[in-house]
Amino acid sequence: MSVLSQSYSYGTSPFTSTSFSQRLHIHLFGGAQIQHSLSPLINSIFFKHAGASWTYDLCETTDPGRFLDAVYRSDFMGASITMPNKIKFMSSVDVITEEARAIGAVNTVFARLNASGKRIHVGTNTDCIGIHKTLTTCQPDIAQTTKGQPALVVGAGGASRSAIYALWTWLQPSEIYIVNRLKSEVDDLISEMQKSTPGIKLRHIEMVNEARSIPTPQVIIGTVPSEQPRDPGEVLAWDITHAFLSRNASKGTLLDMCYHPLRTRLLDVAEQKGWKILFGSEVLVHIVAAQSTLWLERAPSADAVQEALMAVQSHSTSRSVKSNRL
Repeated sequence: MSVLSQSYSYGTSPFTSTSFSQRLHIHLFGGAQIQHSLSPLINSIFFKHAGASWTYDLCETTDPGRFLDAVYRSDFMGASITMPNKIKFMSSVDVITEEARAIGAVNTVFARLNASGKRIHVGTNTDCIGIHKTLTTCQPDIAQTTKGQPALVVGAGGASRSAIYALWTWLQPSEIYIVNRLKSEVDDLISEMQKSTPGIKLRHIEMVNEARSIPTPQVIIGTVPSEQPRDPGEVLAWDITHAFLSRNASKGTLLDMCYHPLRTRLLDVAEQKGWKILFGSEVLVHIVAAQSTLWLERAPSADAVQEALMAVQSHSTSRSVKSNRL
């Protein structure tokens, strides 16, 4: 079932014949970092291709009250939610989808009409959809090659939960290894994911020697910033990841969700070791494409997605060059 058809299980469309021509609003709620978000750029492309005269407004806040003020305006059509609000704002929507509940966070809100015609607001998570779409678009046979094989997620923060959900739900690995700088974060992650996703098999890899002796993962997802490791936990996590990448076993696919810079340290090493690499810029575009599908009630065209990919890659490359000059 597509993300759009599934959305109608929560209610019917709130669209009218004039919705696209009206000045309706999508909002992005987050902390100070939203000023650097590429979502406005991507959505402007999708709105243009759809012929929608909508705006995408940044709202720098962590106050659920400001979120609710926007949600109940008549010109509200949806919202993106980013850190640190993905968990905090969950209780402010009317319905939570299965994906968002399992992951424990929402990144998207869309509107539907219930049986009484009342407008309701549904919280979902398209991060996992963006990951799955990127993997299967770039490597159509990945579900067959990775099924029953281990997978690996680097990191134990919010993005790792979406990565784990996507891997376990759609690629069916035998188990998912987790590498992270702090054991306490992994313990919390495993506990929460096992409660929300019964039967899931997660395994914390804590030693380099362990990474050299257990079966090699066939798909790896990085969820941490591309920075030089500094503290002992970061150094160990990098060494363990490097040990997996350096195995003589068959090489699989590595996707790094970080897109600043476009080519991360993890991607460079993986490519040198013979792994197929996928860029975080693609994940971002597919995350936003799934959001846009829920808001506009039509999937972005292939041309719109390609234009968005080129725009994000150009922006990320330009930013990397500027950073290297500082």
